[in-house]
Amino acid sequence: MRNFMDMNTLKKGNFALGVRITLATVLPVFWGFYSSDWNTAVPITLGALALGLSDSPGIFKERILGLTLNIFLLGITIFITGLLSSSFWFLVIWMVFGAFIWAMMAVYGNRYAVMGNAMLIGASYIMSTGKTVEGTVFWTQWMIAGATFYWLICIVLGRFGRYRGAEESLKSAFDTLSSFALLRASQLGKEPAQDQEILDQRIKVINALNRCRTELLDRRKGLKGGTKRGHKLGLVLWHLVDIFEMMSATHIDLKKLHTTFVGTKIMSQLEGVIYEYAQSLQQLGDLLPAGKAFSKYQDKNECLDHIFDEVNRHKLNDLEELAVEEFVATKNIIRNLREINWRLDRICRISTGDTSLEKEAIDFKKFATDSAPRDRFLAEMNIHSPFFRHAIRLSVAVLFCMVLGHFLGMEQLYWMVLTVIVIMKPNFSETKKRTFERFAGTVLGCGIASLLLTIFEGNPIVLLLCLTILSMGSFMWLGKNYGFGVLFLTPYVLILFSFVDEQSFHLIGVRFWDTLIASVIAFGVNYLVLPNFQKLSMSSHVQAMVVSMRKYLASFSKSFLQGETQETYKLDRKQVQLAQSKLNVAFHQMLTEPKSKQRRIDEVYALVIHTGNLLASMSTLAIYAEKMSGKYKDFGMEKIRKAILREFDDCLMILQNWTELEEDEEQQWELFDQMKQQLELIQEQRLSEIRSGNWDSDNQQRLADFQLLFDQWGSVYRQAHGLKQLCANFVKAG
Repeated sequence: MRNFMDMNTLKKGNFALGVRITLATVLPVFWGFYSSDWNTAVPITLGALALGLSDSPGIFKERILGLTLNIFLLGITIFITGLLSSSFWFLVIWMVFGAFIWAMMAVYGNRYAVMGNAMLIGASYIMSTGKTVEGTVFWTQWMIAGATFYWLICIVLGRFGRYRGAEESLKSAFDTLSSFALLRASQLGKEPAQDQEILDQRIKVINALNRCRTELLDRRKGLKGGTKRGHKLGLVLWHLVDIFEMMSATHIDLKKLHTTFVGTKIMSQLEGVIYEYAQSLQQLGDLLPAGKAFSKYQDKNECLDHIFDEVNRHKLNDLEELAVEEFVATKNIIRNLREINWRLDRICRISTGDTSLEKEAIDFKKFATDSAPRDRFLAEMNIHSPFFRHAIRLSVAVLFCMVLGHFLGMEQLYWMVLTVIVIMKPNFSETKKRTFERFAGTVLGCGIASLLLTIFEGNPIVLLLCLTILSMGSFMWLGKNYGFGVLFLTPYVLILFSFVDEQSFHLIGVRFWDTLIASVIAFGVNYLVLPNFQKLSMSSHVQAMVVSMRKYLASFSKSFLQGETQETYKLDRKQVQLAQSKLNVAFHQMLTEPKSKQRRIDEVYALVIHTGNLLASMSTLAIYAEKMSGKYKDFGMEKIRKAILREFDDCLMILQNWTELEEDEEQQWELFDQMKQQLELIQEQRLSEIRSGNWDSDNQQRLADFQLLFDQWGSVYRQAHGLKQLCANFVKAG
């Protein structure tokens, strides 16, 4: 119920889409009321509604071409359905076949999935109306007219709010990153956040950034930053991703820093800087997506200089027991905060319209998700494919609805079919959530419809105004909060049919029972017919995580050795974040599934936590890969890099073909001998310089770099090595 009435979600309704569908569906109703020609007005409204539900975000040209194709396909689907509706069993075969084919279209992405649903919805509308060829032609032509009417409205209004989805997702990214920064700041204070809390928030940031990529890049394949507004939002996303990576960096066990700087204000000052970064991110999230400038950002370099000087003063007072590792790590934290400061300043300048930033040439096309290959449809036609299993389940559910409704003599059979079409999703937990939202929204909506029809009986003008408001509410929120959208949609449909059918109160009961029966069928089929519980896909999620981490490490670590920037590592960073998000989502979805269907909960949880920490250490290294490109390639990193890659290979070997691997701990840690010797040498040199009063020397920066490399390579190696045991535990528990 919390998600059903989540006000934060409700505020994000798609206003532009609500306006378009409302105009296209309500205006024909007004015309039908004043002309009394409901036989024409209803199919026009339903045609506009079917096409409106297939309208996905994208650039203007792309959307219009997509809607044009949808009108053509919708016309064919409606016509064939109408012709077959005179023979119930032929109609059943057609609807079951259509449910399978259109559900399989989801292999090509969300746009095609939405289009498939719209075709099935359009077919459902005409199931009980096109009993003759004449009736079929009549309904088809007017439903196409309604769809064309919506298409024309899109031509006129389609450019308004075209960045709405991208702006909303960008605001969400700012908000979640701000919350993540607050948690990271707390780790420097007296009441640090728990690791699980930080990991959960990290996943929220990853999901928000992925939605930004989808809205700005994947759904705007003709754009890719090609317009001024698109380029501006793309640059902001670019900097946000880098800020997130820097916020995720872990330089040292922070307990050591608290011990080293006890009695000073250094830790609280660092906490304060990150806290102010979080506040700036929050303010930017409120202003920038709305097109407003944020010109009040206060540069933190002076504050960071002050903290840096205080660290040096503390170091001077503690020369006898100098904690080199802690001092170096603190300076690396400060260096990282300077980089975040620079990027926040950059984003603020973008918000103020700084024209000098328009010259930043970034190939956004490289960061879009590639389209599915054309042969993907056939490749997914197997029992192991989640798309195939979902298509089978949907077909079976449609079959059950039609046959059961036929033998029970249900008056509005298509309402049952519509219900299973819109609530059934590829996995159990999503369908479970959708079923509850549909039923709860329908029950409450029926109550609202009864109230409105009772109060305003005999006052059609007021009911028409109510219909307009309900339409806006429904189509603004159906895509954001399905349950709340249904709360508006149910009275909208019932009031619409009250103009056509005088027994409107009778239809309320029919709507309730149709929804209840269809919800039970959808839930039962989803549980019993080729169920897609997360235990079936968890192994593939874990393997994908290991593969993406291996590729990410191999990519960014080349910069340390080859003396050149490897731009591809940012693409691999995107993939590893996607993999981490999918693993975490799959784990949390499994927790909502029946207890009897949950497997390896403890083992998966351990993997989620461990891979999150490992990725944080890898992110710390990746930040400095470009800055140290080729600078310390003789530091023994090549051997360590290869050893870590072998650890990942061993993990994959364990996951794919369980085998016990022999370990030689002594030989493993010999890898770090060369790096450790060089680090100790430069530590001695630097300590000698400090004691002699030589504060500024080349060794100062070298020590900071060497200490960071030694700590982070060691951390990554230890965690990659530990990952093998967790993978082994995961396989054994299976």
